[in-house]
Parts: sequence; C-alpha cells; structure tokens
Amino acid sequence: MHAGHRSHIINGLTLACLGAFVATPLAGCSFGADIEVEGEIYEQGGTDGDGAMDEGDPTHGEDGPSDGTDGDGGAEGEGEGEGEGEGEGEGEAEGGGQDGGSQDGGEAEGGEAEGGEEGDDSGGVVDVPCSNMDILFVIDSSTSMVTEQLKVLDAVQDLLTMLSQTFPDTVFNLGAISANDSVLNALSSDLLPCNGGGSGFMNFVGSEIDLGVVAEATCLLDVGLLDGAAEQPVNSLLEALEQTGVGGVNEGFLQEGSELVVFLIADEDDDLIDGDGTLGDPLDWVSQLVDIPGLEDVGVNVFSLLGQPEPNECVGLLELDLQLLEVLGLELDILSEALAAVRLNEFSMSFPGLVDDVCLGNYTGFFTDAVNELANICEI
Repeated sequence: MHAGHRSHIINGLTLACLGAFVATPLAGCSFGADIEVEGEIYEQGGTDGDGAMDEGDPTHGEDGPSDGTDGDGGAEGEGEGEGEGEGEGEGEAEGGGQDGGSQDGGEAEGGEAEGGEEGDDSGGVVDVPCSNMDILFVIDSSTSMVTEQLKVLDAVQDLLTMLSQTFPDTVFNLGAISANDSVLNALSSDLLPCNGGGSGFMNFVGSEIDLGVVAEATCLLDVGLLDGAAEQPVNSLLEALEQTGVGGVNEGFLQEGSELVVFLIADEDDDLIDGDGTLGDPLDWVSQLVDIPGLEDVGVNVFSLLGQPEPNECVGLLELDLQLLEVLGLELDILSEALAAVRLNEFSMSFPGLVDDVCLGNYTGFFTDAVNELANICEI
C-alpha cells in the first residue's frame, strides 16, 4: 500500500500479537532448448604428383565433394573411392575420373542418418502453456479483516511451494493491492520497504522459489489494516491494471501474453450502500476488466475467498484480549463473521477459477485447489 494512504494502520507487530489471541490456532507462523544437429564434416584431400590420394580432413560432413590437382597438372587417371561418413549418416563417395590433373570428387550419398533424426535449426519457439503468469492479490484492509489477513500470510509459503512444483519453468510477477488503493503495495504493514523499495511487485521463475522469495512475497501481501477503509476491491483492481502500461504507477506488472491470476479476499461485499463501492454491476466490471489494454487476448482467472450466505464457516466470537485491544487503541470487530458478498461472488464466477468461504479455518487447502485448477486451465 502506498505510504500516503497508510495512516492509522495496524503494523505487523500488532497483527502478530492479535494472532496469538485467536481461538483457532493458525498453522505455523528449462524450458527445453531447441536441438541443433551438427554433423562432423570430412573433406577428401587432393592427390599428390603420383596420383596418390591424401587422407580426408574432418572439415565437411560425411564424404563430401573434393577437388585436387596433381603436382604438374598433367596426370590423367581414373579413381574410385569409397568412404563411410561418421556422425549422422552413412554413404559412399564415388570418385570421378581425373582429367587434366583435376579430380572431380564423387557426391556423397546418405547424408541423412539411417534410422535417425534430422536436426532442426529453424530457431522456432516452443509454445509452452502459461509460460508467464501474473498473480495479483486484492485484499480487504478494513479492521474486520485481522484474522483473514493472518491466514493469508500464514499460507504464503504453502502457495509458493505448490507453484514451484507445478510450474517450475513459469516466469511469475506477483503483487498485491488493498481494497481501497490501486497502487501496488511496496511496504509491509509496519511501513518498511519490500523488494528493496523497488517496483512493488516481484519477478521470479518457479524453480527459483526459496525462503527469500517467500519472505519477500509475505512482505508484499502484508497490506495492513486501515480504519474506515473503503470497500471497493473491484475498483482498485481495475485501476491497478489500467496503470500497468508505460508511465503508469504499476508499469511492467503485466507481462506480454501472460496468464492473469487474481486472488480476491474480502469479508464484505463491494456495494454502494455506504456510497464507497464500485460503480456499475458485476457484468459491467467483467467488461471493463477484459477490455483493459494487454488483457484482450490473455486468460483471466479469479480465485476468491468471500463472505457466503449462512450456513457458512464463520465461527462467531473470537477470544481476543480486550485489555490488549484497549492498550493498542484499536476498535475491532470481535466477531469472526463475513457479510454475504453477492456482487463479488457474481463477478468472480464470471471467470475461470474458484470461490470459497473467507471464514475457512486456514487457507492452505484453498490455495492447493487453486494451483490444481490452474494446472487444469494451463493443461499442465
């Protein structure tokens, strides 16, 4: 989240403290290259003055054509030679007659390997499904999201491990925004810079995911909590993606031809009841999203954890230390509940992906299902 929008934000230490009081414990805090076949090449040597044949030099394929002259240029003769090519094929070279001191070498046959394959050095690019993937988290930053944000951060390592195993050769961009800010988050909730204070998103290859990548991703996804934050995740999503072009605040996030994966996590709907929701209806949002430059011809996938109609996974009261809340000066909802997100559910289900309950006890299972679904979409 942009530093200018982070007033009254609960920092990472606060989230860690609050996590200790939650009743339900959280789980512990090539491409294949084109193959070029190169045969060994042999050039048959010229004759000496007596018409004797020199041995071939390894400079041209199997037995290739050769020209030679005798010492005085006056010898005539016929010569027939046989040679077997080494490397890719076999063939015989039939030598022509020597006339006027010149030898017209025979033409080598069998340039193609028997039972073998011919090399293809055309330089064609192999079309690998989902070779690029851009992952954008849209996370509600209202103060009622304290436990949900903890569950997201707790599952980051599991998500990245599964991506590494399923998409080892895929080039990823990963970033996060809050439901009230369209600028890619470059700060942790304690206002320390992620990514070395860089672009606000990460770039890495699946096989290169390690603990350093996990730590960086955890920082970016720690968007924090903001008192009175607007509930307009779709508006933030649209604005964020519209600003990925040259000169935009999120420049470079969308890779050309990349698969877009959105993780949408919120405990309330995106509506206009309080006057701060996204304008339009879910069908309007879908049209606006797919018309964004760079997304016209790529796959858009949405995986959402949202409030669901009752009965749902919400458990009711949380066992929080109210004295701690008072010391921290926080006014938090102490109910683990979520409002049914009718509009966000409709929007999410308009795309390939999954929708589940934001009140799930942990999110590892959801992320596992999401990666498996992506593998199906990408035909891995």
